[in-house]
Amino acid sequence: MAGELHDLAPARWDHDLIIGDTYRVSLLLEDEDTGAALNLSAVTAGTVKLRTEPGGVVLLTPTVDLSAKATGQVVWTSPHTTTDDLQPGTAVYALQLVSDTYTTVVEGRVTIRRAAVV
Repeated sequence: MAGELHDLAPARWDHDLIIGDTYRVSLLLEDEDTGAALNLSAVTAGTVKLRTEPGGVVLLTPTVDLSAKATGQVVWTSPHTTTDDLQPGTAVYALQLVSDTYTTVVEGRVTIRRAAVV
């Protein structure tokens, strides 16, 4: 990720979500050229949605925490009560940040699964 927020191409990151667990993702957004954390101070809001497919049914809308945005950190969470009823499968997601523009900064697939020991 290089340059201004609105110049970024979305990064791709696939990960897992365990049914019945609190879904918490913490990302540190960095400039791909310098490795320095992006200063997201101009960001006023962020949204994340997990969908069955692009444009499909919304499965989950986590809360986005931007309290550490000046250090490039973005966190999103959904309590375990919102993941309890999810079914095993694959979803797609994207994180969109809002400043003077709307910018999708990361997207990918989420494998929704049960824990191996539960």
